[in-house]
Amino acid sequence: MINYLYDGSYYGFLCTVYHVEKSTAYPAGIHQNAVPYLSGLYQTKHIETNPVLGERMHKRIQEKMGRETTRYIYYANLAGETNAPIWLYEYLLRGKALGLNLNKHIADNTVFRIHKLCQKVTGERHRLLGLIRFRLSNNGFYYSQISPDHRVLELMGQHFASRLANQCWIIHDTKRNLALIGQTGQYKIVPWHLDGNEYIEKDVIENAWQKYFKNIAIPERINPKCQANCMPRRYWDNLIEKPQEER
Repeated sequence: MINYLYDGSYYGFLCTVYHVEKSTAYPAGIHQNAVPYLSGLYQTKHIETNPVLGERMHKRIQEKMGRETTRYIYYANLAGETNAPIWLYEYLLRGKALGLNLNKHIADNTVFRIHKLCQKVTGERHRLLGLIRFRLSNNGFYYSQISPDHRVLELMGQHFASRLANQCWIIHDTKRNLALIGQTGQYKIVPWHLDGNEYIEKDVIENAWQKYFKNIAIPERINPKCQANCMPRRYWDNLIEKPQEER
């Protein structure tokens, strides 16, 4: 049995599925490269991402199981869940039997858990699009920090590239040391280890936000439970309107 390792990308996963299918044995595991430990009992095979092969697999899955299946695979692969790759492989095995009806079998746990992962990823993207706060640095770029549960950076690029087309901006995923960098309507993801806050001084607008939040809100109408439902507490450290002592 073989443990398969891939680079975490969508095409990387599809290339891995291709190699697993060529093997005669069920995989011992399928993992993204960040996996901390693998048992020495099984052979480990690193899969190189081949965009041509990945695109061929993508089209094959769409033809046999529908476009929405590739969408579910793409989003679930970003979840960062340790078991997601092997769950996705099992999802595709069910797809071989169910074909275009795969995603109608929501009561099937193999299908349900992939739909659930997809829902978590898209839900976090949606929340962060409204919760990201940019601050202007001394060097003239707009900087924001996030620490998402899932790898959602690549799902935000087009949104901010179109809205900040005339600005230089950085969204820093501090949990994964990656940054989404945009300029002149273009964007890319790069490794990033710097703390952009070192180049930022608290400005008048930030002070005004914090003063409003702390002093002007109506005490009788404060509803922490409702607030936490709309803005989960795990995101509060990156909200500039929250006074430091209330985060």
